Amino acid sequence: MDRAGRVLGRVGAGQSAIYFPEISPDGKSIALSARDGEVNDREVWVHDVAGGSKRVHSPAKGNDNFPIWSPDSKQIIWTSSRTGEYELYRQDSLLLKQPASQYPRSISPDGKWLLYTHADKKRDLYLLNLDGELKPKPVFSSARYWSEGGAFHRTAGTSHLFETRRARSRFMSPVSTIRQNLGRSRANSQTDGEEEAAASDGAPMEKSSST
Repeated sequence: MDRAGRVLGRVGAGQSAIYFPEISPDGKSIALSARDGEVNDREVWVHDVAGGSKRVHSPAKGNDNFPIWSPDSKQIIWTSSRTGEYELYRQDSLLLKQPASQYPRSISPDGKWLLYTHADKKRDLYLLNLDGELKPKPVFSSARYWSEGGAFHRTAGTSHLFETRRARSRFMSPVSTIRQNLGRSRANSQTDGEEEAAASDGAPMEKSSST
């Protein structure tokens, strides 16, 4: 589809009830969630853009949602309810098991960090080191509001994380930025005149007056 809304053609194979399509960074494939049969039984499918074929990624009974690609287009991280709780998977293997639902949001441009939503009594953003110990680290250790989602974006060699936060039933975006540089990251948030700060290693950082 072009910017005027005209359909230029169809990519991939035909499929009904498509959700959460994500184009791979190399532009060759589309990962999506689709239901071709029973209710509450979605699978992650991968469509070939050029050839028009499709294949199921990791079939099992349950809902498989929110597929996202690694920067090199070789891996997919997604969430599945196949065990009764929405848990994170990488390729065909369980990536993280937690006593609450987890939803992947974004992978850092260097492929080292996964940003995901932890949904328990409220929703919070966490970072997971994909190259090291799989120990979740909160983006903001003392967040008072729901953190719904976010995404990494690289500019001038720096990775920024833009977050969507819900406060008093209002949605604000972006409200925070994480700058990854030389192995450290800094997060600044400005909400209702109050600021929070955190580091990628989960340790608290001094508050800053800059945004």
